[in-house]
Amino acid sequence: MREDRNDIDRILGEAAACRRRGDYRAAARFADEAYRRSGPEHGRRRCLAALEAARGSYGLARFDECRRRVAEARDLAGELDASVRRRIDVESSILLANVHRRRSEYRKALDLLERLDGLPGVDAPGLVAERLLVEGACLFYLNREEEAERRLESALGLATHHAHAALQSRILAMISLLALNRGLTGSAAEYARRALRICREGGDAYGEAAAALNLALTLTRRGEFAEAKRHATTARRAFAAVGWRAGHCRATLALGIVRSRAGDARGAVGLFRKAERLAAADGYRREECIALCAMGGIRLEQGMLSKADRMFRRCLDMAMAFAPGGDMVAEANRRIGQLFLARGAAAPAVVHLRKAANLARELRDRRAEGVAGRLLGLCYLNLGDVAKAMSHFDAACGLLRRAGCLFDLAETRVAVAEAILARLDDQDTPAADLDGAWGGVLEAMHLLEGMDAEILKKRAGELLGILSARRRTAAAVEPDRRTGMVEIRFSDEYLIADRLVAASDAMLGVLRQIRFAASFERPVLVTGETGTGKELVARTIHESGDRRDRPFVAVNCAAIPDHLFESEFFGHRKGSFTGAFTDRTGIFEEAAGGTLFLDEVGELSTLQQVKLLRILQEGRVRRLGENVERPVDVRIISATNRELERKIEASTFREDFYYRINAEHIHLPPLRTRPEDVMPLVSYFLCGRKEGRETVRVESGALRRLQRYSWPGNVRELFTVLDRVRHLGPGGVVTMEMLPARLGEGAAGGRGEAVPSAGAVRTTDSLRKALSMCNGNKTAAARWLGISRGTLYKELRRAGLSNLISGPRTA
Repeated sequence: MREDRNDIDRILGEAAACRRRGDYRAAARFADEAYRRSGPEHGRRRCLAALEAARGSYGLARFDECRRRVAEARDLAGELDASVRRRIDVESSILLANVHRRRSEYRKALDLLERLDGLPGVDAPGLVAERLLVEGACLFYLNREEEAERRLESALGLATHHAHAALQSRILAMISLLALNRGLTGSAAEYARRALRICREGGDAYGEAAAALNLALTLTRRGEFAEAKRHATTARRAFAAVGWRAGHCRATLALGIVRSRAGDARGAVGLFRKAERLAAADGYRREECIALCAMGGIRLEQGMLSKADRMFRRCLDMAMAFAPGGDMVAEANRRIGQLFLARGAAAPAVVHLRKAANLARELRDRRAEGVAGRLLGLCYLNLGDVAKAMSHFDAACGLLRRAGCLFDLAETRVAVAEAILARLDDQDTPAADLDGAWGGVLEAMHLLEGMDAEILKKRAGELLGILSARRRTAAAVEPDRRTGMVEIRFSDEYLIADRLVAASDAMLGVLRQIRFAASFERPVLVTGETGTGKELVARTIHESGDRRDRPFVAVNCAAIPDHLFESEFFGHRKGSFTGAFTDRTGIFEEAAGGTLFLDEVGELSTLQQVKLLRILQEGRVRRLGENVERPVDVRIISATNRELERKIEASTFREDFYYRINAEHIHLPPLRTRPEDVMPLVSYFLCGRKEGRETVRVESGALRRLQRYSWPGNVRELFTVLDRVRHLGPGGVVTMEMLPARLGEGAAGGRGEAVPSAGAVRTTDSLRKALSMCNGNKTAAARWLGISRGTLYKELRRAGLSNLISGPRTA
C-alpha cells in the first residue's frame, strides 16, 4: 500500500514538473497515469491527480475536458477534510476562471473569483498571485487599465518575493501587453525580454513562447520586423512543441502580420490561411476574424476588391455574433470603409469608418482609432473638405504617436502626402499643404531609420524628392555680365522652419530630428559650436510641440554663480538668507507647464548637476526656507558647445546627469561644412521681409568670399558681418570693400580645418542639388558652389554627369 502511494506521488511530481516547464502533453499523460493507479483508498491522491489532469487539459486547450476533470476533483474532495476541500476549491476556481478568460468570458471569470473572498484559510502566495494575474488580465481586456495595473503589480511583487519564476514570467508578459496598449513600446519590449529570460533560465517552454510572442507584437509596432519575425517564429515552433494550439494559431497570425508589413504579401497570405484553418478547427472565433481581415487587407492592396469584400463581410458577421461591441467589429468596419474608399465611394466609407473610430475610442484602442482617423481624412480629402481632412490627419498622427505605433505613424505621414499630391495640381496646391506634407515625410524618414521597412522607405524617399522639387521656387542666381553683380532675393523655400533658414541636406536632417523631438516630451540635448543656433533649435522644438502655448524660459547656466544657484532655480522664501527681502519664484516654477532651456549646460559644476538631477528625477522643487515640495511639470532642453563625453572621462561632468538630459540628441553642423547655406542666410538677412527690400546686388567676388570663409563664429559671425554690410551699403549693393579684412582669401580655415576650395571634388548629390536649386543654370550653380563655370564642368564630367552639361534646365 505504501509502495503504491509512493509511486503515485512520484508520478504526480513528474506531471507537475512537466507542467512547470510547459510540456503539457507529458503533464497530462503523467496525470492520467496517476489517476488510473489510484483507487478509492487513495482519496487525496486521486483528487490531486484529477486536478493535475485538469491543468494538463487546460494547457492543451481542451477546455471541456478541463471542466470535466475539475468536476471529478471537486467530487472527490467532498470526502476529504475541510482544509483540503478549500484548497481544491480555490485551485479549481482559478483554473476555471482561466478557462473563461481564454474564451473571452472576462466577467464570468471575475464573478467566479469574487466568490473566493468568503473562503477562510487559503492564503498561499502562489495562489494569491495567480488569482491576481487572472483578475488583472480580465480587467485589462475589459479596458479597466488602472485596476488591472494594481493587481498585476501586486501579483508581480508576490511572485518575485517568493521566487515563483514561472508565474513571474507570465505576469511580466501581461504587464508587457498593458504597456504596449499605453503606447510605451520601449517598456513593453523590456518586460517581454525579462519574461523571456526568466523562462529560458527555468526551462519553461510555454512561458518562453508566450513572452516571445508578446515581444514580436511589440517589435512589429516599432517597425523592427527582422527581430519580430525571429521571435514570432520561435513562439510558433515552441507552441507547436508543447501542444498549445491557441498559442500556435496566434503566433502564426503574428508571423503573417510581420511578413505583410515587411512587404512579403505571398508569404503572409499563406500564414493567414494556416491560422484561419487552425482557428476554425478549435473554435477560436476572434483569431479567425483576425486572419480574415488580414487576408482581405492584402487582397485589397492587390486590387482584388471582390475577394476582399467577401472576407470583410464574413468577418463582420462573425464578430457581431460573438462580440457586437468588440475590437473585431471595429476592425471589420474599418476594412469595409477602406474598401469603399478604394472604389471611390467616399460617402459610404465615412459611415463605416465612423463606426470603427467610435468603437475603437470606447475600447481605448489608440492604434485602431488612429488608423480609422487616417482613412476618414482621406475620405474628406476626396470629398473636397480639406480642412476637415487635415483635422483628422493631425488627430490620427497624435493617437498613433501616443500609442507608440511608429511604423503606423510613418505610414500615415506618407499616405497623407501621397493623397495631397494626387488630389491637388501644381497651380492649385496651397503652399501650406505642400509644406505640411513635406514636413510629414521628413518625420516619416526619421521614424523609419533603423526599421526593416525598405518598401515604405523607398516610397518616402521618392515622395520627399517630388515634394522638394515642388517647393523649390527660388529664382536662379543670375550674374550681370556688364557689372559682375549678382542679384539675390529671399525665397520662403529657404525657411525650413520658423526662423530656421537652410538649404543643405545636413540641416534638413536636423529638421527631421527637430520634428521628431517636438512630438515627444523627452529631454533633448542640442550640441554644436558657438553661433550655430542652438537656442533657435530649442525654441523651434518648443513651438512645434504641445507646450507651445506655455512659457519658454531660457537660462545661461554659465552666468549663475554657485551662491545664487538654488535661489535662481528653486526660488526662496522671504528671510531665508541675508538679502532675501521678498518671496521669489524660481526658474523651474516660472517654466511650469512649458520648456526650460539650459544653455551652456556644460558649464554647470558637479554639485549643481546633483541638485538639478534630483529635480529632474522627482519632478518636485523646494524653495529655500520652505519644507514644502511643489510639483513642477517642465520639459528640459539643454545645449552646449562642449564635448560632454570628454568631461565625463575627466570626472567634471556626471554620467547620470548626462544620460538624464540626453534622451534625444541633436547636433548642429558648423557653417563651414555646409557652404550651400551661406546664400540662403545672406538673402534672409539682407532681403528678409523685415528689411523691406526684395533684392540685393552682391559683387560676385564678395559673394565668393562669403562662401569660402570658414566662419569660426558660424551663423552668428555671418550675421554680424552682414549687419556691418547693411549699414555700409544702404543702397542695396554689397561690394568687396565692405567685407572685413579677415574674410580675405588667406583668412580661411579659422579653426585649422579644411574649407572647400574651388578645386575641391564634390559629391554627385551636391552637384545635382546645386543645379536643381538654380533651375539648371550652370553659371548660377557654379556661383552657388563658389567655383568657376569651367570647374563645375570638370566636376560634372568627373562625377559621370556629362549629360547635364548641355542638358536643358531642370525644374
